Amino acid sequence: MKRTQDFLLGLVCAGVLGVKRLGSCERERDCAVDPKFGMIGLLVLAFVLRVWVAWVGDFLLHPDEVFQYLEQGHRVVFGYGIVPWEYRYGTRSWLLAGSIAALLWPLKALGWDRPDVYLCWIKFVFCVFSMSIPVGMMMFARRYGGGKAAFWALLLGGFWYELVVFAHKPLPGMVATGWLFLALGIGWDEKSVKRA
Repeated sequence: MKRTQDFLLGLVCAGVLGVKRLGSCERERDCAVDPKFGMIGLLVLAFVLRVWVAWVGDFLLHPDEVFQYLEQGHRVVFGYGIVPWEYRYGTRSWLLAGSIAALLWPLKALGWDRPDVYLCWIKFVFCVFSMSIPVGMMMFARRYGGGKAAFWALLLGGFWYELVVFAHKPLPGMVATGWLFLALGIGWDEKSVKRA
């Protein structure tokens, strides 16, 4: 049992650090670390952690995630549900609830309209989108701080407990943070700052 645990731990560490070959390292180049592979390993581990929390954590962090967003997307697709005053008077945006409705339409068309199926699907999609936070942080940090800064940005963005716990929650703060960091990582450069 102990040998199996050690082997699995070694495989995980090899994936995270990007070690090209497991086993004894007689020469330094045999144990060289490939930074690109290490970053991908960290991203995979961060994603797996988010999906695991979404799978085992059936907890409610904020009532709006169900009442204002999930239920409204469900109501659009399935035709029944409570209409809160925010949607009746147009004080709340349909962007997030409409996105959830767009995720539910294909499941309804396929006949997978049970809550145990479509809630897992919504959680999975939000976990995928939440990965835009560490990716955007890494891209931004690499551009302005180099490889070490990118590593630390990826580590913090991928494994910070609040970003992991909130990853699968359909809340506007998480979605807006994902778009913000993705925009910073893709579109922010020194030339655009100097022109402004």
